[in-house]
Amino acid sequence: SAWLGTHYGRVLKYDQSWTSTTIIKHWSVLSIVLMAVGAVIHFTFFKMNKQLWSTSYLFFMAGSCGACLTLVYGLIDAPAKEGERSTPQWSKTMKKILAPMQYMGMNAILIFFWHGTAESMLDLVGSQTPQIGGGYKEDTPGYLFGEGDGWFNRNVLGWMGPELAQLVYVLLKISCFAVAMWYCQRVGYFWKI
Repeated sequence: SAWLGTHYGRVLKYDQSWTSTTIIKHWSVLSIVLMAVGAVIHFTFFKMNKQLWSTSYLFFMAGSCGACLTLVYGLIDAPAKEGERSTPQWSKTMKKILAPMQYMGMNAILIFFWHGTAESMLDLVGSQTPQIGGGYKEDTPGYLFGEGDGWFNRNVLGWMGPELAQLVYVLLKISCFAVAMWYCQRVGYFWKI
């Protein structure tokens, strides 16, 4: 998978003679071939399995990631006309819309590190439902933000079905990280290896 990812990046870095149309065609064909190879392997003898990082999973995911890269490159980085060096307005608009993804990608290691740590720290804060006449309905404090069983999920998102509540909860967490990474980008704070 590292070699395949390197190939996608190498096309941009070292093949400066290629036009953006050629790059998009190359990446599109490569992505389709990789996904097809992954599907063939999956349906013939080796099922996709993320935990085992199976060959079928590797090829299919490399192809789907390549297809996403092709789409983003076509929407943002590729000039509207060959030889045109000015950035078209739609490209500038897409850059603004997708800027949170850029901020999060520039500090992906920080997000990876703090994701579990921040959630564990928030779960140190407990909550109990008060009872009329004194005391609490629960014997021990529950999580404030714990997934599924936390106070926030029960009382704020509880009116939604469990699947929708989980989706909204995860999107809220991602939004919080996007805001934090926007701030990190503004002050020039990045975690790199």
